[in-house]
Order: sequence, then structure tokens, then C-alpha cells
Amino acid sequence: MEYPEQKQNDSVELDGKIFKHKKGTSSFYNIDNENETLGFMTLLKRLSPETYRSKSMKYQAPEELLLLGAASRVRVMRAVQLHYYKPNETPYVLNTLMPLLAYMTDKADCGNGYEVQSQFKACRWAVNQKYASYNDLFAAALFNDVGVAPDFSEIEMKGTSSHKITATKDGIIIEITSKYPITERIPFGLEKLENEINRYNRIGQSKPSDFIVSLAMQAFYTCGDDYRISLKGGLHWGIQSFYYKYLNSRKKGIDCIKTPSFESPFDMLEPQTIILPHEAFIKEGISDAEWAQRKRNAYNANYEATMQKALKLPKKQNLFTYQQLKDVDLMDRRLQSAKENGIIDNFDRGMYRFASDFWQELCFDNAEEDNY
Repeated sequence: MEYPEQKQNDSVELDGKIFKHKKGTSSFYNIDNENETLGFMTLLKRLSPETYRSKSMKYQAPEELLLLGAASRVRVMRAVQLHYYKPNETPYVLNTLMPLLAYMTDKADCGNGYEVQSQFKACRWAVNQKYASYNDLFAAALFNDVGVAPDFSEIEMKGTSSHKITATKDGIIIEITSKYPITERIPFGLEKLENEINRYNRIGQSKPSDFIVSLAMQAFYTCGDDYRISLKGGLHWGIQSFYYKYLNSRKKGIDCIKTPSFESPFDMLEPQTIILPHEAFIKEGISDAEWAQRKRNAYNANYEATMQKALKLPKKQNLFTYQQLKDVDLMDRRLQSAKENGIIDNFDRGMYRFASDFWQELCFDNAEEDNY
């Protein structure tokens, strides 16, 4: 999807200080004290505590959603969020957050902070699906007020598919198709690489290789026609490695390198159309009146308190014993409140798991802090 260029800012004022994006990360540093840094999600909480994640939802993953990869799952969940919630266009979103998100998504070298970009791109996609227009204001408001959309990454993808997702007023349509197999997708990425190389030759400037290859992978995954493909890790990394080799060869003056043979995975899904109602993704029905009453309510207070405790847990996997939760003081009334709010659930006897969106935000901001 070609998105119209928006006003972009790489810095923001907070408490009288200017915080500027640190290249290669998704964090921001105080220009007067570079040792003072904030992860992107932490920055959002500090910039607008009265609106950040002020609308709470309890999610579940229908079995059919698990046929798709993480990026497609996030798109679906953004569309579901937008079905239940009309974006709140505030001056803060217009003047501060929208230019910041546009910069982080379209221009910034974010290193391991790709989640900011994928989450906001999914917001843009969902807004365009519902309103048939490109509206960064709505997309930024959705990102801010509803927060991270879960990708249920703790649950393995069940099969490989080329697919198109359509959000309608009645639900989500997932069309699994035989269009655009891997061999037909490779040239889309190569064309994007060539365009970037030609642009570099014209103006004498270039983005880092990581950024250019990410554009090629985006072209590979979408084919310019919004037919995405969900791949498991091995194939993804193999294709990405080929694009790096191609780019490096062209930089050295080698016209082309041979494209390796990428076989279609054995678990490719048969063509089919799946239609899921919006309520299939939500654990409980939510009325408009309830949405209005939930702004900065007890759920959010419990969410923040649980986050502070959970930051002390290991991040290797989202599965913990009662003793592990007890060791970080997540027990008794604290644990019960988190369970009642859908932040933690009993995965199995004596085992606990955090909600997907909570776990993603926890690991994402913690990864940012690990960079310093």
C-alpha cells in the first residue's frame, strides 16, 4: 500500500525536556542528557497518561486466526478494535503523536523496534478498510487509545498460506488463495531493491541496508495487491538473506546473482474463504456505554500494577508457575484481580499465562531498555 507522506517528527517535548529518537532503536533520549532514555511505549504513557490505552478489550484467538502469521493477525485485530471503537481525534494525537508515529514508521531506523512500525501499519490498514481513505489521525488515535494489538505469537501458526484479509461491517473475511506463490513474489522484492539502488545512484544518498531489505521484504509479502503470505521462520530468513546478498552484490557493481530455488512449503493451505464475526475475537460483549465508562478505570490501574511486577519475570516464554508469580509479589488479591481483568489466565493446573497484548507490550518495552 502506497501511503501519502505525512508530517513527521523525530523528537517530542516531555516535562520541559526534548526527547529525540535514537537511531537503530525505538527509544528516545533527552538531548540535554543522553543517559536519560525512554522506550517508545513508556514515552507514550508519559506523554498522555489520561488517554494511553484508555479503552480496554479482552481478546481471544479463533482457531481460524491461527492459520495466519503474526503480521496478518495484528491486521485482523486492529480491524476488530476499530469495529468497537471510534478513534478519538484530540489535539495531542494531531500535533504530537501522529507526526511521531509517521516518522517512526516511514523514516526511522528502529533496529529491533519493528513492532512500532508493524502495529501502526496495521492501524493504517484497518482505517483504510473501514473508511476507504488514508487517515493517519484515526490510525494514530487507534494506536494510542486501544494500545498494542495482540498477535498471539505464543501460539504457533497452523499452516502456510497466501491470503487476503477484508474487514467489513459484519466481520472479517480471510480469503486463502493459490495466487502469488513464493516464486512469483521474489521479483516484487527485487524490483523494490532496484528502485532503491537507482534512487541512490541519482541522489548519492541511501538508507541503511537493513532498511532497504525491509522494504524488499514488505514488497515480497504484499505483492502490491495486498495478498500477504505467512511463512515460518526458515523460509523467511532464507529469502531475506538472498535479498541482502543481492543488494550487496549490486553495491559492488555485480549486475545480478542467481535466484535460488525456494520450494513451496509442504503445509500450504488449500484455497478457501473464512468469514468470522467481530465478536469471535472478544471474550465478552462490549456496549458503547461500557466503552465510555472504562476510560482510565480500575482495569488500567491493575494493568499498570501487574506490569511493574511482571517486568521482573524471565522473558523466554509466556508460561509461569505460581511460585514464579509469588516471587515477584503477584499473588493473592493481586493475582486474582489480574485474572478477573483477563490479564492472566490459568493455562494449566498450577501454570499461568499473560494475555497476548500484555505480554507483547511487556517484552517490547523491556527489550528497548535492554539496549542501554
